[in-house]
Amino acid sequence: MPPRSNSPSARGLRLLLHLVEHGSLTTIQAGRLVGVTPRRAREDLKLVAAVCPVAPQGKGRSRIWVLNPAAGLGRMGVLDRISLRLGREVASFLDGTALYEGLARASNQGWDGVPDRFTRNLDRKFRHLQEPARSYAAHRDVLDGVIDALIRERALSFRYEKADATTHYEGFHPLTLVVYRRAVFLLGTSPKREGPIRLSIDRMRDVVVGSPLVYPDRWDPDAELSRYFGIVASGEPSRVVLRFAQRVSHLVRVRLWHPTATLTDLPDGRVELAMLTGGQELVRFVLEWGATCEVVEPAWLRDGVVAELRGALLAYGLPTAEAP
Repeated sequence: MPPRSNSPSARGLRLLLHLVEHGSLTTIQAGRLVGVTPRRAREDLKLVAAVCPVAPQGKGRSRIWVLNPAAGLGRMGVLDRISLRLGREVASFLDGTALYEGLARASNQGWDGVPDRFTRNLDRKFRHLQEPARSYAAHRDVLDGVIDALIRERALSFRYEKADATTHYEGFHPLTLVVYRRAVFLLGTSPKREGPIRLSIDRMRDVVVGSPLVYPDRWDPDAELSRYFGIVASGEPSRVVLRFAQRVSHLVRVRLWHPTATLTDLPDGRVELAMLTGGQELVRFVLEWGATCEVVEPAWLRDGVVAELRGALLAYGLPTAEAP
């Protein structure tokens, strides 16, 4: 691992990250954090304060440097403020975590001076119709630890509990936090396994933030996520072709289903969706469309959908017919 830079800009960044996490620190604490004298640390903090909402409070040994998270809201327009409120509505499933609390503080502050005509009945004018979501209030410490490790680029140690097994991770390198279907997942790498690993935050236990790591320059989360349809990685990506009935074709055309997706209008009014991807979540996606969607290829996806449909008929005590 290359030595950590100790230039003024690098020290300032480390001080700012500490302030973002903890809110304040003393000059002595700053010096210890970045390995310089208190006098040098004070100069570093002044540089940070010149470009960020950081200001000293008090005098002498009692002086502390404080980050004001609400500073800068005065420069925000009305649409910016409303966007924050809508973002809070969308992220409501994270209620009880530091992420949601920060978003709530930002969306509630800074409305002084905004004309009443823009704020009247605002809480009733925007809604996000929620689907069933996981609750993360009980996983606050885990999520806080993961975010801390991501921001400061540090390794993680934790237990990962599945229904049938528990895995212990040491030196796990967190790379990207992903929100999918109102649930939170972590992408990263492990010294003992090849390739990126996808983990569900609510299965992580006893998270400990460890030593510094080097964030890989070539890591591309979008390229990794596009390999599979959804969050579960299984099998190898391949050409997927689905045909949708005419009565739902207008619903298919108005959405971007995948970065590689192409749509083709068929002579009989149906629409064909083709994409290069993989993953077992494709089975659930097809089933959601019921009789309006047919799998053309690959064979494993067609067989998987047929097996689920037969199982559903059996669950209702109905006979199933073998395919010719």
